[in-house]
Amino acid sequence: MQVRTRRQESWWLPLAFFATFAVASSAGALSGSELDALGDRISGHVLSPLVGEPLTVDELRGEVVVVSFWATWCKPCHRELAVLDELHARVAPLGARVLAVSIDRDRGRVERFVEERGLSLPVFHDGPDDLIAALDVDAFPFTIVIGRNGRAVFASHDTSDEALAEFAQRVDDLASASPTRVAEGSTR
Repeated sequence: MQVRTRRQESWWLPLAFFATFAVASSAGALSGSELDALGDRISGHVLSPLVGEPLTVDELRGEVVVVSFWATWCKPCHRELAVLDELHARVAPLGARVLAVSIDRDRGRVERFVEERGLSLPVFHDGPDDLIAALDVDAFPFTIVIGRNGRAVFASHDTSDEALAEFAQRVDDLASASPTRVAEGSTR
């Protein structure tokens, strides 16, 4: 007769927790009220771009808006930024925006990072104590998609190939769903 220890019987618990978290993250599994609360907190906050005039997400109502919180020290963020840069180029003519919001303390470090990587999407600096603290987010990148009606429709931390492809497809679908077009080169 084989005797199992409690440790042998519960080996799967950490795995189950991780799998549940990974599925929830990749599915953007926030409830509608949680997404609404995120959208409300983000909408009126003034974002300071590295180049150009400050803006709020409210000013972009009518456009699909992707807001990604990232940091120069966050390796998964680097991976997502490359995808977001391509996504921005593709969906901007469809009336969508991708906003990369750095939570780094040092704005100069963010400027150097953006220049070294040749990023063309709009990059903002908000620091670690402003909007991201109000949102109570502690895992990065954290990306939120806001629909043309101004409501948050999706949020995720996942940077796996599958999750990024699904995310990009969702944004493409939202951006393509409306006949609204923005003139090429528009920086509104």
